[in-house]
Amino acid sequence: MFNRKFSSNIRLKRRMIRSTIILLVVCLGLGYSAFTTNLGISGTLNVSEYEGNTLYGVLKKAANQGTYAKEYTGQHRDSYTVEPTKKIYHWYAPSTTAGNALATEILDKNNVIFADQCWQMIRTTDTGGVKMIYNGEAENNQCINTRGNHIGYKAEDSTLIYPTYYYGTSYTYDKANNLFSLAGTITTGTIQLGQYTCRQTTSTGTCSTLYIVDSYRSGESYYNVTPLNNTTSYYQIGVSKYSNDWQNLSNVGYMNGTKYSIGGTSQYYKENFSQTETLFNNSGYSTSYWFGEDITYSSNNYSLTNTFKITSTSQYSQLVGKYTLKLSSENGTSTSAYYIVGATSSKIYYVEINNGNLLSAYEPILLGDSITDNGNGTYTVNNTTPVSLLTWYNGRSTSWAGKYTCLALNTCANPKYIGSLGPDNFKYISIDPNEKILIAKSASGLTLTDTLLVRKDELVINRSNYSSYKYTCNTTSNICTAETIRRLYGISSDGYNYLANYYYGSSATWNGTNYTLVNPVHFDEYNSTNYHYKCDTIGTTTCSKTYYIYYKHRDEIDYHVELHDGAASISNAFSNAFSLNTSDSLIKDRIERWYSKYLLPYDNYLEDTIFCNNRNPENYWTDTSYPSSDIMPFQVPEDLSCQKNTDKFCTSNPSARINYKIGLFTYEEMNLLNNNQIRRTGTNYWLMTPMAYVTELFGNGVDSLVNITRNTGDIVFQYDDEKEPASTTNPNGIRPAISLKPGTEYVSGTGSMADPYIVE
Repeated sequence: MFNRKFSSNIRLKRRMIRSTIILLVVCLGLGYSAFTTNLGISGTLNVSEYEGNTLYGVLKKAANQGTYAKEYTGQHRDSYTVEPTKKIYHWYAPSTTAGNALATEILDKNNVIFADQCWQMIRTTDTGGVKMIYNGEAENNQCINTRGNHIGYKAEDSTLIYPTYYYGTSYTYDKANNLFSLAGTITTGTIQLGQYTCRQTTSTGTCSTLYIVDSYRSGESYYNVTPLNNTTSYYQIGVSKYSNDWQNLSNVGYMNGTKYSIGGTSQYYKENFSQTETLFNNSGYSTSYWFGEDITYSSNNYSLTNTFKITSTSQYSQLVGKYTLKLSSENGTSTSAYYIVGATSSKIYYVEINNGNLLSAYEPILLGDSITDNGNGTYTVNNTTPVSLLTWYNGRSTSWAGKYTCLALNTCANPKYIGSLGPDNFKYISIDPNEKILIAKSASGLTLTDTLLVRKDELVINRSNYSSYKYTCNTTSNICTAETIRRLYGISSDGYNYLANYYYGSSATWNGTNYTLVNPVHFDEYNSTNYHYKCDTIGTTTCSKTYYIYYKHRDEIDYHVELHDGAASISNAFSNAFSLNTSDSLIKDRIERWYSKYLLPYDNYLEDTIFCNNRNPENYWTDTSYPSSDIMPFQVPEDLSCQKNTDKFCTSNPSARINYKIGLFTYEEMNLLNNNQIRRTGTNYWLMTPMAYVTELFGNGVDSLVNITRNTGDIVFQYDDEKEPASTTNPNGIRPAISLKPGTEYVSGTGSMADPYIVE
């Protein structure tokens, strides 16, 4: 597809009939172009109702007959510079069983070959043009649905590419041998976005897959690239993401404005008092190691007794309960010995024994129900149950959580309270009378009131006793700072959860360097009605960037739009994101690359029609919205008008200028067909209409959704989890749209797949 030569016998031409020919045509009763106006035998000839062999006339006739098409009567505007002069007609079939049969007939009536490519007519424009959707390369002047695959874009991927590779600004394709070659300006030594490469170190190399360099990813030579090869289904030019991003406010745009990231920041933190006691280590081992039934200690070194070796890793089970010094010498000595509690074919799990101790210093582990303060700086563990190291390794018990232990001793200075267990460790709170924390039932500003000083282990172990305490500075003081005051959010087995003190404002101001919150309040005074703005740093009211909070999930997560560089309100952000149109979306880049390869020589024969992006969000994320929502849908398009100039993408609009007369169909345009069978291809393909931003609850971002025609032909504008929401970073099919100029005639054909209308 991407190197198809233009057929010499297919030439688009506009039949501009001169006055003498018009006289002949009128006399003979032949059809002529709608371009031929104000000419005739009697001075002026009104030809607005006489369409001749025009494609516009095909749809008009079908609508007048009332079987396959309808007249559109809603609001519309197809040109940025030309006033509407024509009625709009579109193919239409009811959503019924009979309608499905009718839809099948329509699909054998709306086929056009233009520029050696197959297209399907969808509707006319209000300037007299005909808007069509791409339907693959023509084969033998036919558009039958048994056509094979062709060259097209594959889903964007990441790969290693190097400056030593050669890169070209264009390419050629040898269809007979399925090989690409670089063309245009070919360079090496640097990597530039938008170039093509075969990933080869020769400028004349060929490849069956070519790569477009899209964006730098991470690392020295790691890039996002889009492959081109010959496995694309005939009805699309390939697949692509709509955007490389799904977490900023501008990525539903056909072009992007300022990018404001959308995400979630948690106020929900944890103060962890626990530590970890590791019981077992592990390492690889060799059949050259010596093992022993026991150990002895002498002269600061351990030795093995009753030594043996194993000759195969299949004998690993024989090692459990034995010792090793991890030496290849039978009589070797070491300052450490290793008691083996488990073994696999590649590792041994062991307790390291040192400092002259024997195994009795490490086991059994004594687990007790309570402790007694001996008054001398030590505690005794009561009602103990002994647990061997082998027992722990082979199957720890959940009943051991909540027990006290001094490990292999009955008495120690800092017994451990077990919170949770792992296969080779346990987490614990140390019983330490010097580790205390002040908690409070209330607070006045930054001062804690109705306080209690409690040991940290006591707070955790008997946590139900302290449920009425709500604040702490995480110290023994009752005077907090804005950064240290915390609201308790629950006490757990190894610490406590809390909300950090972010400040919120009713609005924010910008002084050229920093934002300052207006009427700031801390977490206790926050409400979602009046306070939407938040600094990105705990305890501050002035910051270099501020967050607009559009949704708060309970007290735990603030879902936000990050404002920066002077955007002082969400309204500013919406305007900058949806209206500036400063950079291309990925889908626009793909479509325009294809156009420059195939349709550029035919540019004069296409009309500059509007492709509407319709970025009109519902009034959910505004300064005064209440309640806030985790979903921000876009307004459902009700007609073919386009509300904002910055959404009217065409080559003549300075506010939304595209490079070529090509784009995508909108939700409303494809919805005019009314029947899934007319739209379906068996795979999803992109439309141009934004659907919604949907927050990932408990996640860290927002999924940006743009509408698609689904594999069933179904299009549902409203967000629905059950109907494959189209994230902007999901690859979907690309079926571009173009509009032939008013008066475009066909020279032959009946519109069927086997006999399409031929436009020369």
